[in-house]
Amino acid sequence: MPVQISAVRQAPLIAAEPFLRIPPFPGSKVGRFSIQDPENLGPEAEIADLLRDLKVGGTFWAAQPKMPARYFLVRTNAPLDRCSEIPGDVPLVQWLRTATPTAANEARLVVTGDCDPWHVFGGAAGVILDADDPLGLIPTLLNIPAYVRDATTGELQLREPQLKTELEAALVCGTYVSPFTGEGMSVREAIELCGFWRQLIDKNRELGGGLGFPFGSRTMSAP
Repeated sequence: MPVQISAVRQAPLIAAEPFLRIPPFPGSKVGRFSIQDPENLGPEAEIADLLRDLKVGGTFWAAQPKMPARYFLVRTNAPLDRCSEIPGDVPLVQWLRTATPTAANEARLVVTGDCDPWHVFGGAAGVILDADDPLGLIPTLLNIPAYVRDATTGELQLREPQLKTELEAALVCGTYVSPFTGEGMSVREAIELCGFWRQLIDKNRELGGGLGFPFGSRTMSAP
């Protein structure tokens, strides 16, 4: 019987979401970064190192379900009948927007909804992705083998990492607008701001509640 883990109180995964995202802070009026004038990405190796070190991109604030010690991550709804690349002794973990009967039958563990992608990808021995997966940059940054399904043959093919191309596709190269001041920020500054948010969130992940909030602060601190 497969085990299913669903992220609690999280919106469904949305493929159209940008890679760099603003956490859904209670009471926030800004849901995503505004991007203005085109700007060069900068040295891709430095940007890649920064993303990897700060672990930002995707829903980095979301749930961190317990994962097996070693597993093969599947990020596609396609049938898994041709996954010969997966060692037989490595369990499959399927991460989907919503649970499906097919997923439950084929994977030992199914994760649904928004999760911290750096946590979910982090322990994977390999991943299977759709070609247009918005989180496809992360396995490249983590040096995890990534397979994509050939639309014609249905066979899985090892994806050749292309760091510069993937960074430019994931990160809109432009001037990011600060959600606090309205002033322009570079891509690097936007990444660093997300990293600051991640540090705050990670330090508070284990909190189950709080006491002594002033009445006026309760709305802003509500779950």
